[in-house]
Amino acid sequence: MKNIVIVDKSTGAATEQTFGNIALKETSIVKLPISQASIQSMQQSGKNLVVTLKSGETVTIQNFFVVGEDGAANQLVLENDDGTLLLGSYSTPYSGFTFSELGSLEDLALAAQAGAGVPDWLVWGLSLLGAGAAIAALSHGGGGGGGGGDGGNGITSDTTAPNAPTNLSVAADGLTVFGKGEANTTVTVKDAAGNTIGTGHVGADGNFAVNLDHPQVNGETLDVTLTDAAGNVSVPTQVDAGDTTAPDAPTELAVSADGTTVSGKGEPNTTVTIKDANGNTIGTGQVGADGNFAIQLDHPRENGETLGVTLTDAAGNVSSPSQVIAGDTTAPDAPTNLAVSHDGITVSGKGEANTDVTIRDADGNSIGTGHVDNFGNFSIELATPRVNGETLGVTLTDAAGNISNPTQVVSSDLNETDADADADADADADADADADADADADADADADADADADADADADADADADADADADADADADADADADADADADADADADADADADADADADADADADADADADADADADADADADADADA
Repeated sequence: MKNIVIVDKSTGAATEQTFGNIALKETSIVKLPISQASIQSMQQSGKNLVVTLKSGETVTIQNFFVVGEDGAANQLVLENDDGTLLLGSYSTPYSGFTFSELGSLEDLALAAQAGAGVPDWLVWGLSLLGAGAAIAALSHGGGGGGGGGDGGNGITSDTTAPNAPTNLSVAADGLTVFGKGEANTTVTVKDAAGNTIGTGHVGADGNFAVNLDHPQVNGETLDVTLTDAAGNVSVPTQVDAGDTTAPDAPTELAVSADGTTVSGKGEPNTTVTIKDANGNTIGTGQVGADGNFAIQLDHPRENGETLGVTLTDAAGNVSSPSQVIAGDTTAPDAPTNLAVSHDGITVSGKGEANTDVTIRDADGNSIGTGHVDNFGNFSIELATPRVNGETLGVTLTDAAGNISNPTQVVSSDLNETDADADADADADADADADADADADADADADADADADADADADADADADADADADADADADADADADADADADADADADADADADADADADADADADADADADADADADADADADADADADA
């Protein structure tokens, strides 16, 4: 970069200094080898002038705002890249510079005379102002003066940036930015990354509406600046776009092994809401700045529950839900209402819906499997019938592999026989009431035997309920008509009892204890035909 040139106004002596900060000791004209377009700002700092370039460099001219004893002020000249010179002037109090280009050739001799002792570049430049302007410039400097040139070819340069725009807003659809600003300035809208997303102009009434290249509907922060015709750029004003965009649904969801925490990823700084299958909120929290979250639940979820997780942003937009299934570490309840069919082929019962049923024998061998239906019922066919009173164990297994406690059920025993191997015994404890013999070939089931020790000779049962009193079998084939035993020890030959009360004429005394009423022997000379005692009493 070229050197800075400093011209002492009182002597016309010029000195050069390396580009950087300088300190003025006399009232001077300072030429800076920089263009107006390269300047970001020119600010007064006490007695000093601070020039800030757009590159970030600064040049401080100390004592620039000190006025000499003769009332002369320091002046500033800029040299553009093409060699043209701009003479700066300012008013008091300081509010910025106005630059005038040193333009057309005019009365060079007069300018040179007025600028005796002044460097050629300044004489040339002053000559371009015209004689009157040149003399005034050298005599009085820029302090207290107005703009540059009052007609002809004088050009006024503006280094004052517009005020920042105001009343900013973004349309609901995110496509337009509205606001107010300095009339006829250019509006530039940039996103948070510094990309220009819209430009426009402030109208003569100070209002503007700038269309954006794509909608801003996610709460984006936009910067809006105004640039005047001289290229001065205002300080930016920020505006937030409306947020009508819901966050993306959360991802990478997981439930901890103990069922107490749900973790995942989502839009930073959104609110996480976790609900159970019934829509009840069971946990809330925040997504961190790194996009991760871990939310504590109100109580453990460890039975395979399905949970819904949503994200809500600051504008109240709610994401679509993402689902996550809790781990299932809870075994089903043991099956109930077990029964084995009479033929031993099927085991039925009740249990947790949609679990698997396993039936095992006493040795632990699986003999049947199946499934509990949606209503909690099952009916499982066994590999082979179980009809011998076997004990079976039945368990349920859920989708997570949790196995219930076993429930036992005993099959029917179809090999069990009647208590007697022969015909059924009579139900009563007494003798048969009928006159006929039992139809079976077995003895009566009652505990009372016939009172006599000998079997009845007849084929018919006794009609009376008492046993025969004698110890001998009846000779006749008919049952005794009376209810008393024969008084004699011998069987009657006839079937009729003796008619008399006397002793028989035979040699055998009657068996009764009463003697014959008469003292005589029987009238007949014949003894009784039978050899047995009379059957009557």
